[in-house]
Amino acid sequence: MSTGFYHGNETKEQDTNEIIITGADMSIVGIIGTAPVFMLDEADRNINKAVCINNYAEKSKYVGENISGFTLPDAVETVLTESEGAKIYIVNVFDPAKHKADLTTTKTFKNGEIRLDEKGIFNLVISKNDAALALDVDYSFNNNTISIVDGGALADKDSVSISYSYADLTKVTAGDIIGAVDKYGAKSGMKALEDVESIYGDQIGILICPSYDGLVPVSSALESLAAELDAFTYTDAQYGTTQEQAIQGRGSKGEINFNTVCKDCMLIVPYVGRYNSYQDVDELKPLSPVYAGLRVLVDREEGIQASISNHPLKTVTRLEYPIDFRMGKTNTAANNLNSKGISCVINFRGYRSFGTRSANFPSESGIETFECCRRVDKYIQKSILNATFTIVDKSITSGLINCVCDSINAFLDTLKDPLRQTIIDGRCWYDPSLNKTSELANGWVKFCYEFVAPPPAERITFYRTININLLNKIGAV
Repeated sequence: MSTGFYHGNETKEQDTNEIIITGADMSIVGIIGTAPVFMLDEADRNINKAVCINNYAEKSKYVGENISGFTLPDAVETVLTESEGAKIYIVNVFDPAKHKADLTTTKTFKNGEIRLDEKGIFNLVISKNDAALALDVDYSFNNNTISIVDGGALADKDSVSISYSYADLTKVTAGDIIGAVDKYGAKSGMKALEDVESIYGDQIGILICPSYDGLVPVSSALESLAAELDAFTYTDAQYGTTQEQAIQGRGSKGEINFNTVCKDCMLIVPYVGRYNSYQDVDELKPLSPVYAGLRVLVDREEGIQASISNHPLKTVTRLEYPIDFRMGKTNTAANNLNSKGISCVINFRGYRSFGTRSANFPSESGIETFECCRRVDKYIQKSILNATFTIVDKSITSGLINCVCDSINAFLDTLKDPLRQTIIDGRCWYDPSLNKTSELANGWVKFCYEFVAPPPAERITFYRTININLLNKIGAV
């Protein structure tokens, strides 16, 4: 039993007055959409639940094959390819019990096959003369084609009764994508991404909702979620939106989803061609997964301060409509779009991203309209908040104040590293004039910090002069 008496020397651990600030991960991608879960093993089918995808194998396991009309298989594959590796959280809202139609028909085999027209077929039942036939014994089914199996009960020109369900993606609504919270607290749709941090410990930094983000209610909800998660979103116009309609949509009377001044959103056009290896077709698809994957790659290879603009794209095969670009000329489609705060893809020495500004441009101007500068701002905010949570409810003392200022200044100093130079300069300080004694007595302490990120060289001008006096150099030794 301890008496409090001790004769000798000893060591006791003492907490250090230091906060280690590590940079927040801004490159984790969140995607909301639809996946053909009826193709998956029963245990791997997830509806309205955030699921982590780290590689192509997990994409196949939790998302399924790239069936046209479903948005998640293409989006996940594109992000993984453009980024050369990313961590992705997906939420699938497609529910086979809800978003389906049923059909019974009679068809006849021709050349040993029957081709079904619908996409996303499941619950397939085939019978001949009222006798049920067995999959992989009497017939096989792949890519919407029913084929006769040798040695089974079927022969060419046989007529069979076919019953099946097929995915009716027209039944997926904006409400399904946006989601809700039920009376038990369970979340659906994009709201399920709000729980990623509490469940997995990860913070989503990039948000996309390919195809469905063209719906105004969805794009608005996506912006709200970005604000909630301190994330950034890349938003497409609806498929079929022309260049003129996209630009008109930026006006005060704009009726499409581009009528926004959100500083945490980049507006992008057009739809782009991507090869679907599963169906061996080239399809027009949303641009947002391309930009999300590119942003992850740029963050990793060049730094979060680097602009997403003027980078080659790996997955783009064609454009929904041509976007002309010529160096030194302002009367181009690319310049016209960029001047309205819309980023795009140009075909100049290969397909490239082009555009630096967020949706708050041109309503606002200056450094805070650059996508990369806004993301640096969010990066610093999240990094500081994550690290300083450990001192919440600690005693307000000179030691605590010095600890916070010194730790944040040390963090900002690391961001000045000339190899990447995430910021040009920055500092943190305690201002006594902002900290009234009454507020300190009530447990409220305030700190100030400032910084500036390097803006991208969006416009570079060269002034040239033809100086005939230089002809005097002719013949000079």
